[in-house]
Amino acid sequence: MINDIVKMADITPYGANELIQAATTLKTFGVTADQIMPTLTALGNAAGGQAQNLQGVAYALGQTAAQGKM
Repeated sequence: MINDIVKMADITPYGANELIQAATTLKTFGVTADQIMPTLTALGNAAGGQAQNLQGVAYALGQTAAQGKM
């Protein structure tokens, strides 16, 4: 997964550390490993290229997933 995140960082405005932080947040809230990359892609698009927005959206989505509302 780390290699995929690094590749994503190369083609998006997000750095690898920002994407790893968002992936870790999602994983903490129970998002499965096979859903991390597609979810990061969707969140990156929703966050509009802003790293702070990416982490906020990842946190909110993670909370929703943890509550079983997804």
